[in-house]
Amino acid sequence: GFYAIRVGDWKMFFNRKGAELKGGDGKAPVLFNLTDDVAEKNDLSAKHPERIKAMKALASKRLAEIKANSIPLGKDG
Repeated sequence: GFYAIRVGDWKMFFNRKGAELKGGDGKAPVLFNLTDDVAEKNDLSAKHPERIKAMKALASKRLAEIKANSIPLGKDG
């Protein structure tokens, strides 16, 4: 499956490659502006590297918070 983060109108897929997309270079991540591109056909990652960096940082922060606040489901043995 794809792993993604959405911030407002922007959606970034971490492991989806953009070779088949308009503007895509075949590399991950890919970035879409959902206001202008609901069908997710135009990869804007090359035009917005600062947004990619910020969204990666936010995703890392959120994953760290989830890990820090997780509760084990059970104990072995």
